[in-house]
Amino acid sequence: MKIGTPVDAAIIASASEDDEEGHWVKYKRRPAFHCFKAHFGAYADTALVEEIAVSAPTEDGNAVPDALPEQSR
Repeated sequence: MKIGTPVDAAIIASASEDDEEGHWVKYKRRPAFHCFKAHFGAYADTALVEEIAVSAPTEDGNAVPDALPEQSR
């Protein structure tokens, strides 16, 4: 049996630069782009995604509680 809830994140480009909730991000010498960040919480046993939290790009540690499944909180 595996214990724990893996959490990962992905950056998603926003549909419009006019969206006030998104943020500009520049990563490793690439051009800056307007985006959001999605955090995924999965079951350790099956790797199936249980919870998704979307926010403006932020430190991963700040968004982890929102991406944890109810049983893991």
